[in-house]
Amino acid sequence: QGYWDGRRVRDYIGETRGRIADRARGDYKFAWDPIFIPEGQSRTYGEMGLEQKRDTSPIYRAWDAFFKAERACAVDRT
Repeated sequence: QGYWDGRRVRDYIGETRGRIADRARGDYKFAWDPIFIPEGQSRTYGEMGLEQKRDTSPIYRAWDAFFKAERACAVDRT
């Protein structure tokens, strides 16, 4: 994720390690979700619900990093 604060671009990265399934599985068909199995899990993102996916999703991790950094900046500005 990237964010322009008016002065510079800030990048927020989320990473999830895992493996590729031998075949597509699950009803949720967004991007690579039916074939990606996060580390420590036995199901693909396609088999998980959004609530379960949120715990390991790289996109959610990037958003988390963004919100934490922005909250810290807001505190510094006060």
